[in-house]
Amino acid sequence: SGSMTRAEHTEPIMLTENTNLRVPSVDRTVLIRSHTKEVTFGALSGEDWRSVYVNLLPWFWLFFLVFLKTLTAIYWSIRAARQAALALKGGAAAGAAVANESYKRRLTAVPMSEEALPQEAVQSGYRIWTLGSVLQILWMIVPIFSQIQLVWLTWEQYVGLGWNAVANRFLIVYAVSHLVLFLAARYSASLRSFFMCPCALDSADYVAVEEASQDTTLCPVNFNSWGKDNVDAKDRWFEYTCVRYLPNQDRFRPSGTMTTTGTEAHSALAAGGLSEADALEQLRVQGPNRINVAVPGVFAALLQEFSEPVYVFQLMCIWCYMFWTTWNIASVWLVLIFGSGAWKSLLIIRANQQQLSEMASAGSTRQQLVLRGGKWKEITADELTLGDIVQISDGVVTADIALLCGSAIVNESMLTGEPMPLQKVALEKHMTFTFQHSSHGKKHGLFAGTEVLQSTPDETTPTQCPRAVGMVVSIGGRTTKGQLVRMVLFPALVKFKYYQQLPIVYTLMTIWALACTTACFIFQASGFANACFQGLSFLTQALNPMMAVSFTLGQSCSATRLREVAVACLNISRIPIAGKIGTMVFDKTGTITHSGMDLMGVRPMVDGGTWSDEVAASNLNEALEQKSEGLLRALASCHSVTSMQDGTLVGNQVELVTMKALGWKISPPGESRRVVSPSGADEVSILKQLEFDHHRMTSGAVVRTKTGDALVYIKGAYDKIAQIVEPASLPSDYAQVCEKYAQQCFYVLAISWKAVKGSSDPDTIANMSRGSLEQGLQFCGLILFRNEMKEDSREAIDELTSGGINCVICTGDNTTTGVSIGRQSGVVPAGASVLIGELGQDDVLKWRDHETQAILNDWQERDGEVSLALTQPAFRHLVRTDTATLDQMLPLVKVYGRMKPDDKVKVITLWQDHGPEGTVTGMVGDGGNDCGALRTAHAGIALSEAEASMVSPFSSSKGFHEKGFISLMAVVELVKEGRACLATNMATYMYFMIYNLTMTTSKVLLTCVFDFTYGEWMFISTDIGLGMIMITCMVRCRPAESLAPHAPTASLFGRMTTSVIATVLGIYWLSAGVVAVLLLEGPGKTFFEFSTTQLIGAPSNEWAKKADNYPSSCFFLLNVTVYLACAFMLSYGHMHRQHICRNLRVCGGYAMGIWLVLALVWAKPGDFSCVFRVNCDSAASTSMDVPLLTRPLAGISLSTGALGGCFHGPQLVSCKSTDGRCWIVPPRNVNLSLSWSGENQTRAWAPFGTWEEKEQYCTEHPYVSGSSSDPGNTWCFHVGAEKSQCGPVPSRDLGPLVNGCVGPNNCFSQDFKTALTTVLVGSSVLLHSVYKFVLLDAGPE
Repeated sequence: SGSMTRAEHTEPIMLTENTNLRVPSVDRTVLIRSHTKEVTFGALSGEDWRSVYVNLLPWFWLFFLVFLKTLTAIYWSIRAARQAALALKGGAAAGAAVANESYKRRLTAVPMSEEALPQEAVQSGYRIWTLGSVLQILWMIVPIFSQIQLVWLTWEQYVGLGWNAVANRFLIVYAVSHLVLFLAARYSASLRSFFMCPCALDSADYVAVEEASQDTTLCPVNFNSWGKDNVDAKDRWFEYTCVRYLPNQDRFRPSGTMTTTGTEAHSALAAGGLSEADALEQLRVQGPNRINVAVPGVFAALLQEFSEPVYVFQLMCIWCYMFWTTWNIASVWLVLIFGSGAWKSLLIIRANQQQLSEMASAGSTRQQLVLRGGKWKEITADELTLGDIVQISDGVVTADIALLCGSAIVNESMLTGEPMPLQKVALEKHMTFTFQHSSHGKKHGLFAGTEVLQSTPDETTPTQCPRAVGMVVSIGGRTTKGQLVRMVLFPALVKFKYYQQLPIVYTLMTIWALACTTACFIFQASGFANACFQGLSFLTQALNPMMAVSFTLGQSCSATRLREVAVACLNISRIPIAGKIGTMVFDKTGTITHSGMDLMGVRPMVDGGTWSDEVAASNLNEALEQKSEGLLRALASCHSVTSMQDGTLVGNQVELVTMKALGWKISPPGESRRVVSPSGADEVSILKQLEFDHHRMTSGAVVRTKTGDALVYIKGAYDKIAQIVEPASLPSDYAQVCEKYAQQCFYVLAISWKAVKGSSDPDTIANMSRGSLEQGLQFCGLILFRNEMKEDSREAIDELTSGGINCVICTGDNTTTGVSIGRQSGVVPAGASVLIGELGQDDVLKWRDHETQAILNDWQERDGEVSLALTQPAFRHLVRTDTATLDQMLPLVKVYGRMKPDDKVKVITLWQDHGPEGTVTGMVGDGGNDCGALRTAHAGIALSEAEASMVSPFSSSKGFHEKGFISLMAVVELVKEGRACLATNMATYMYFMIYNLTMTTSKVLLTCVFDFTYGEWMFISTDIGLGMIMITCMVRCRPAESLAPHAPTASLFGRMTTSVIATVLGIYWLSAGVVAVLLLEGPGKTFFEFSTTQLIGAPSNEWAKKADNYPSSCFFLLNVTVYLACAFMLSYGHMHRQHICRNLRVCGGYAMGIWLVLALVWAKPGDFSCVFRVNCDSAASTSMDVPLLTRPLAGISLSTGALGGCFHGPQLVSCKSTDGRCWIVPPRNVNLSLSWSGENQTRAWAPFGTWEEKEQYCTEHPYVSGSSSDPGNTWCFHVGAEKSQCGPVPSRDLGPLVNGCVGPNNCFSQDFKTALTTVLVGSSVLLHSVYKFVLLDAGPE
């Protein structure tokens, strides 16, 4: 009768195996008592001890964290007091930026390139502190120990104490563990320094370097081998960005380079080089001549990768599902996320570091001869130090060296990509200027990493040395090769809307997930722990970890396709950025045009200041012998071409073609320089060679003719020569003739001469200044070269221009020549007039019409279409004085002329900072002096095979072996692939946002209204199946054959993006509303029953069993339909990708997915339908036999146990028994009315009012199988695991069922199947139609 109370029930409750009761947590204390007698602790079983420990976990963490926080507060106060005392001691010596903090000093970080300005940073000293180290270890114990506890608690949940005993404790440990892990990952460097004691830099164990654009880097202070106890101040050093920093006064300063003059260097050579003691001391302080590229071990590489905050979040997601009875989904995520992270870390990042390390260490063990203490000594290259005098031997140069004696023929293709060897000559003794390797090294220096082809001594070389000799001026990371390595290791940071908006999206989705979680806490009544896990699942689905994986996957596929078209990618994250390029800056020589020059002829000037006829290169020597012997001798002697031992000529390319055209012979190496005519009748001796000066833009020579006359020849750009020659010597139409040649794309050089007055002995000439030699010159003639444009340059630029990309030329050549090439290549629009901005002597900007040479005061005076060109002085003037005007004219500037490497960098940054909406800017160069610009640009592509091209995210040698030149079409291929990659990344982003929003909103509805959710394989098929398979197919979309007029959107909040997401959500909920109407008022009215899993009594942790209903199955079918349609329609080729029919993977996946949906809609109860809990009933569910799912195969099962067994259909509560009682009886306070109308029938009045009373009642009156008179059989039946309990026992009427279904079910009727199919097909058609004909046709943003 149920009248017996718990107090009266003195006998133990006999529980059978068939009684599946939810035992309250308080019952654990009852189990360790027998009747009323206490059990001693010695009698506790292992399970009881584990239960005691689980219950103590919250108290343990409470006390431990309070202890840690108290200890941390004490530590912080002591540390702050020491820091304050240190500040008082330090004063304001550090400067205004770090005043009153004596442990901080300014640090001038070495820039990554010659063009970049030194980066101001702050260096802070820290010392290891025992108290801080102990505290740090205690905090490190928290995540380590807590992760171990999570493993143990998860095991207890599955096979031990169960959900009720450990769920709340798991959440506490889970929150503590991941909060500490996230803070440690996000603020790793700051936290490491926090656990150290601030101290003066001269006693620091670590130095923290803080740059404005970088995260804080903590660098360990190292000591030389003499040991820490006997350390001297100069023995302390740390390394930052591959550069060693040494103590200097009160701070650390960069080392590895030295300054010298020609006089000082020659004095060091005469003194016999460094002494042994000085060399060892220098080596001890400066360190070995190595470029240290740290290659972490496998474990360290993985630890570095997985220390990112994003992996902490992903670990949170995995633990949530691992504990929440979904180990299979968690296992798949674990493999995918951490597998892809390991692949990226070991096979991409670490592999690149190994390759770079091998390149950096190449030649470090090479033997070198150095002069130590007046004697030549053989050492390895890594023992070279600053100031060493070294013999220049053939092979790889291992340090930056200033040439002192002799000459060297060098192959610098590693730096410039130019295969043409160059001659380097020695510094002269009288040179008192400070040797700058970046500028003077072009003629007098050897760069590390280049190759010496021939080393030749001269009369100044020591007699015992058979080679040229030089002085080491830079070692290790400060060398040219070290700079190259550093630019690769530490690339420039670029801003891109796509990446900048992602954190905002994650923040908004986190807020949305918290809102969903709050709704669960308010409206769902399945307990605190279950609500927390529901909230975590919302967070997991709102911030789907697979979204980031899809971005990387799409970029990796694009990188693979780029390799197919001979474009190498060093940084795959730059590929989608390349798709958004708005302005492409081109170098001219070697990029748009061929790298070499062809000599076309000369234009001599005859007596009287008049022009002679043009002389063709094919008849140069013979014609000039008759017209202008002076010009002939000038051409033959005014150059730096030299001869190798085998007779091969080496030198500047334009001078080489000139000498080959003349046919004059050059003296062999080692002899005094002279040139002899082909017939031998004429001979010219070179007394002094004037190397090319980048500031003067001239080169020259002082020569002696066969008749004994001493002459000076000066050669240079025609506009520069016009400034230094006597004006009367110039033809009246000099400027017009030169401009005409430049307009015809000739590279024009002018040559001048004069006779040396006074003494012409070698010593007098050697002491003549360059300024005096370049005075009183007479114009002699013009030399005409042509740099032919590559055959496909016009085609490439036309396609880029038609793709909406603004093309710009930035060249070191003459501005007029740049404009002419711009017209030929299509950079300058056809029909546009070109105004060249030039800076006058009065610092006033004037504009010259390229065609008419008319002068204008303002570029806006010209009507019609206008393009602008700027000379270097004009550009620098505008940057310095009038940036507002420069910003205004920026879109019209098509050519920048006479630009130095740092000017090219400025052009790039100008477009990035001042272009329309921060224009994404690309740079195309040959990888030589363009390295700084290539590194600065959003997407730089080096058309070169040289190692220097590594500084660029992209490089190409496309067409080199087939055509003999590197094709500019590689740039077009990059932009095509970039746009396809960006479109695909945006497509996968929209897919996951649609998935995240529809999945979370539908789950909130199901959870809060019904306490329903999606089944195990419902979730696996949508999240893992579609999220992996369809995304993998989507990223296979190839780029379109041609560029569209505009780039795809890169805005995550743009009109197109938000419109697509909002439209899909609208259609989704419209379709869901129609399905609800069909269930409640349409064909579903004949079978639909309302219920909740709370009424059924399903355990809260067994969430996968909460899908045995109609709403979950209908939402699932609608979800799959919408996700499939989205994946397919977002893969439409449209403008940037090939037609979707070309992507057979997407088409096949879509067809299979639609077949799956329709098969489930029309399926009869069976194994297939019951796996997805659609159209399933108890008979089919209990008889399921699916290998790996319901039946283990070789001991392996892929299901968490949610398949098979009873089907918890809605009929369990909404049954239609004649006596008004249902199979499962809810308490009276539920006040659940009958879902059907019967004559004089009412729901039976249960003997318990609340769920707690029912639990107590059914504990006292358990269900006994087969006993129809027992109160437990009447009121307390609970769905068990045995098949015998899956039917109405005792026999009760479940009411009308769908034909063919047995027992509790969620079967659809035939009419409902037809209606549901119509809705699903209609939603797909509507999605495709609106996207194709409305959204895509709306045009660009």
